[in-house]
Amino acid sequence: MEAQPTLPRPKRRWSFWKKIFTVFGLLLLAGVLWLFLSPDEPPPDVSDFVFEPLKLPDDQNAYAFIVKAAALLKSDFFKANEDQFRDMMKGKNWDAALARQWLDGTDAIWPLWEQAAHTLQGQAPFGTGLDSFIPNLGSIQNIARIAQIRARVLAQDGRPDAAIESLLTELQIAQRLQQSHGTLIHYLTATSNRSLTLNSLRSITMGFKASNAVLRDAMHQIEATRSQANALAYSMRSELRLLNWTLEVIETGQSLGTDMPLPTAMRVAGRIPLLLKPNATRRIYLAYLRKNLGAIDREISAQGNLQPAEYQAIFDHRDINIFSPNNILGRSLLAIVTPTWEALLRARLKEQSSTSAHEAFLALVLWHREHGELPATLDVLVPDYLPAVPRDYIDGQPIRYSRESRAVWSVGLHNFNPKGLDPDAPGARVSNEEIYLPLDFAASPK
Repeated sequence: MEAQPTLPRPKRRWSFWKKIFTVFGLLLLAGVLWLFLSPDEPPPDVSDFVFEPLKLPDDQNAYAFIVKAAALLKSDFFKANEDQFRDMMKGKNWDAALARQWLDGTDAIWPLWEQAAHTLQGQAPFGTGLDSFIPNLGSIQNIARIAQIRARVLAQDGRPDAAIESLLTELQIAQRLQQSHGTLIHYLTATSNRSLTLNSLRSITMGFKASNAVLRDAMHQIEATRSQANALAYSMRSELRLLNWTLEVIETGQSLGTDMPLPTAMRVAGRIPLLLKPNATRRIYLAYLRKNLGAIDREISAQGNLQPAEYQAIFDHRDINIFSPNNILGRSLLAIVTPTWEALLRARLKEQSSTSAHEAFLALVLWHREHGELPATLDVLVPDYLPAVPRDYIDGQPIRYSRESRAVWSVGLHNFNPKGLDPDAPGARVSNEEIYLPLDFAASPK
């Protein structure tokens, strides 16, 4: 018996009302989810981030003197000779005529520079826009660079004491800039200028015969102008103003600056509560920032993980939150404007250790001049030359020194140890990433 053919089942068609109810249910679900997900959270506590700029007249504001001096510098004074300028700052490929050409017209700068160095307080412009938050400090940095050339010209002219003293003024300027209640850019510019100056001071000490009295003063000034933790903390905290300003610009659809209109997509997304939650964004930022503020000058091994879990999720592409529309604009903004605080803290530890190494270096120069040899340990220098053995901030131990290796160094981020290097051999120098000060003025121990 033949099987009866199966007739195809008729397709079920949704009735008009079923369609209406389905769409209505989906819209209702979306509305409920929107009500629960869209509201922002309460404002975070920012009582420890209150900023009150110092009200200083210009004649009592170190930063005002610095700006006046910077306005006098020719903007293109070394552009055509950038590579040679870098070499000459280090004493290489010295061209006396070119050095004097660069210094021509700078005489009016140095009295203002001295006034800034001896003015104890400073206040940088208080941020109100992008130009304030990300200032152009190129001219100030250029004066610091030409100051290195000026110091070497003084030394070449037989005035090494005046050369060292001019560099000590430069260290004071860097400290004034760091403590001017400015942005993180102000702080980092000062740090860079300080590093240049310490290198010049060591180079001139090695190449010219400055007096013991001036070198002793230099040793004390290096410590007296050491970067203070509160200066970095202020600069880090001030970055919250940049975040607040950026959030305000996006919420109101303002322009980012001259010829910098806010992108249309960002302007539209900024008006959708689900996509931008300013208070939630601030809270995440503050949690990360506060953790890092508490780790300033804490040695590497004791810092731990400085990124809170919620902040880590922003950058973890395996986390489903990266695809969530919930505050996606705020989270994207955090990824753009948040400095890499951990790298900044490591750079500061290196800067602090470099200061310690240069203190020890000058003390060793003085000891060698007066005793004709290097000491067995740095402990011998206490208290006649140093109040205490300078600290290696990276691991909290004393700065490293070896009479046999004729060097002062920091353990650095990679457990650097130059023992075994022949300091007289070609190529004995190490990477610029390390803090390594060879004591070339001393003869090899027998």
